[in-house]
Amino acid sequence: MRNSLVDRQEAQSILKTTDQLGLGDGVMVSVDHLTNVATGALKNVVPDVLNQLRDLGASASKLLSGASSRMAGTSGSRSNSGSSSSTTPSGVFSARKVAISGNGGGVLASVADQARVATYTVTVSQTAAGQTTTSGGVVDTDTNTSPITGSTSMTITTGGTTTTITPDFSAVTSNLGVLQAIATAVNAAGISVGAQVVSTGGTSTLALTHTSTGSSATFATGGNISNVLGFTTTTAARDSSYTLNGSQQTSTSNVVQLDLANSSSTTGRVQLYMQGATTSAVTISVGVSPDITAVVDATRDLAGKFNAFLENLAANPSLLSPGLASRLQGAADGLKSSLESLGLASGANGALQLSEAKLRDALATNPTAVENVLGGPGGFASKIAAITRAVQVSPEILTTLARRQDNTPYSSSITQADRLETRGAKRLLDFQA
Repeated sequence: MRNSLVDRQEAQSILKTTDQLGLGDGVMVSVDHLTNVATGALKNVVPDVLNQLRDLGASASKLLSGASSRMAGTSGSRSNSGSSSSTTPSGVFSARKVAISGNGGGVLASVADQARVATYTVTVSQTAAGQTTTSGGVVDTDTNTSPITGSTSMTITTGGTTTTITPDFSAVTSNLGVLQAIATAVNAAGISVGAQVVSTGGTSTLALTHTSTGSSATFATGGNISNVLGFTTTTAARDSSYTLNGSQQTSTSNVVQLDLANSSSTTGRVQLYMQGATTSAVTISVGVSPDITAVVDATRDLAGKFNAFLENLAANPSLLSPGLASRLQGAADGLKSSLESLGLASGANGALQLSEAKLRDALATNPTAVENVLGGPGGFASKIAAITRAVQVSPEILTTLARRQDNTPYSSSITQADRLETRGAKRLLDFQA
């Protein structure tokens, strides 16, 4: 059958066009040549179509699952303690929300995707802090030459390591300039102590603060500059102290990591940020509700990619299967009235038109119904995702080679046509591999 021939009419029936063959009436064409031309055309079209199809499937998946994070109101203590907790699938229809009641000014919270629905009760006795040491006050405009005429360095010892700080006083003309030069040198030293000049009403002090928190976040100063400025400890290093669901806890951090995904996780899906002591218990409730903006954005994206894909299919009728377009349109037609009720209507040539205002109204009044129609097991997005997966598994579904629109057999070369379809599909798979 390799050298079998088909005439122009038969070639036209198979390819739906002979423009790319450059043939005249009565010219016979070998099936092999026809296969070469057809698969060459497919090679130019199908890769883009498959990429577009993957984008369509990914867009549909946004309405089935996703990630979200919300803040109400970075290392820290870890806990899986919770009450009334339950696992709920995540996605745009079940975005995590966190609500705080009680003395909320003392505690903030964030919640991430996959967090358990739970309630936490927290009371904060004290927050964690690093040591702060503050110099005596000096009048900004006065000149104090002691740090300049004496030894012009100081030492800071922390974590068993002593670092010598030597400020540049060459351009200093006032007490304020002295403090600023010292602060610049400390901050450039690359140690776990930072410096800041605090000015109030013409008087300034130099504050040195450990960059970590917890009872071990301490340091000591020495040298002539330290002696002249007269540093005193104004905040002692300390751990945080709090109760979580009735259990007393301490930590070197002010961040509490809750709902860890597994034993190796260091970051919780729920994080509490202790801002200060509370006067009463604080209740943090993690719940789920639709992320309306995310649902609208995902639906708009799906409609746009759906329409673009249908346009591409329609632009290549000689190579791409009309059956695929029918399946996609059928996914929408089967839910026509339900989709229209939430603002997604079919227009000309099966294209989808979205009324965002109508969708937002539907989400506000009956979010469960919207979720069922769009993202449920039999919903529109689920059907589109299933179709795109099927085509990606068997991309030969895309081609119309050797298949009549009315599915009737070819009169004189049905065997050749069958071979052409098989060979074309194989080559399609070959160049997609």
